[in-house]
Amino acid sequence: MTNTYLITIDNLSKAYGSTLAVQHFNLSVRAGEVVALLGRPRSGKSTILKVVGADLRPDEGFVYVCSFDTVLKAGMVRPRVGLVMHERILEPAMSGRENLEEQAMLRFFTAEESAQRIGELLPLSGLGARADDPLSAFAADEWARIEMVASLLHRPQVWILDEPARGCDAAGRERVWSAFRNLRPQVSSVLLAAQDEAEARALADRVVTVGT
Repeated sequence: MTNTYLITIDNLSKAYGSTLAVQHFNLSVRAGEVVALLGRPRSGKSTILKVVGADLRPDEGFVYVCSFDTVLKAGMVRPRVGLVMHERILEPAMSGRENLEEQAMLRFFTAEESAQRIGELLPLSGLGARADDPLSAFAADEWARIEMVASLLHRPQVWILDEPARGCDAAGRERVWSAFRNLRPQVSSVLLAAQDEAEARALADRVVTVGT
């Protein structure tokens, strides 16, 4: 871990109409660091992650990812970030592998580059032969793991995960977190949201409470 900050959040505030989601939030995440945002539902965790991922504009404050402003330089931020959010981006009728190939194509990978990168990441997910089944047949933890792989295809520096194990039973959660640990070396810094304090502390170098 170094003293280089890949994420800097300075006095972030965001409201949805009259509802204040985040108020004057500050955080810095170093290169090599895993930080967990711990909080109850509607505590503002997802809002913070969306702003960091350049998917949402703050009302006040500034956010920098890899030294780029997420508003003014959103086009520079997005290729440097891998996102696993609540909104599913993959196609249920297609297999896991087909979805990954499509995501790689959207990133302008050649067929050879796509096959190589998918071959690097899939074994780390623990999905095995299930990767060739349609996503419509996937359990919650399997879907989470294929989304995690998809988010890393383009070799981002920063990985953002919004409660990837949500909806999973205890065994499924463990499979998700096992895949997380296997895949984590693919990136420099991680910012993840969690509701379970024990899980957050087991996964992260630092836990930051949100919405208190």
